[in-house]
Amino acid sequence: MKRTKILVFLLSGLILFGTTACSGNEDTKKEEEMNQGDNTVVEQTINLNDEVEVNVNRMGLNDSCGFFLFTTNLNEVFPDADIDEYNRVSYWVGDDTVEGEISKRQFDQNMDQLKFDVSLENNAKTLLEELQQKANQTPGVEEFTYHYDNHKFQYTYSYLEFTSEKYANDTKVIADQLKSAFSSAMQLTGTCGGGDYTTILDEELCTTYHLTCDRW
Repeated sequence: MKRTKILVFLLSGLILFGTTACSGNEDTKKEEEMNQGDNTVVEQTINLNDEVEVNVNRMGLNDSCGFFLFTTNLNEVFPDADIDEYNRVSYWVGDDTVEGEISKRQFDQNMDQLKFDVSLENNAKTLLEELQQKANQTPGVEEFTYHYDNHKFQYTYSYLEFTSEKYANDTKVIADQLKSAFSSAMQLTGTCGGGDYTTILDEELCTTYHLTCDRW
């Protein structure tokens, strides 16, 4: 009789444990599904009748704007150059430089004295190649281009920034990746126009910047 009671008790315990375990698994599964849902990027359809205001911005250096260098001894080769806290120094294509600037002629004449961090260069090239392939299909980004020649890096792209928190895009991800990759690079910055402006989003901008838009 005692043995029968013991067996019934053990069997009841196993059934209860199994039920609790199944319940726990179901809860875990539901939680995982919820978490996966949180991480899913939902494509936004923008209502143009809301008169959505956006900033159209340009990023990077190109043409007369200058270039990036992963040099480790710029201050030794150009001791008179005024390098600011962001590793930037003024670069001028002419010879009429002011104090603290580097002219193109001076740079070309002393280029062979500069030393470079090849590892950082390779990391930057890899990132730029990846961004070149995907950035122009990223909502909010357009005209991503880059150029690398003789240790000089240049890249530019346009992006839309919503002034309202109602809408968002992934342009900050690209900006953060580039900022990280070029954080230790020297920036020889020239003079170039800004071109940034604020406007109301329309069908043309939606097409150009790969956005899903409609009116209702």
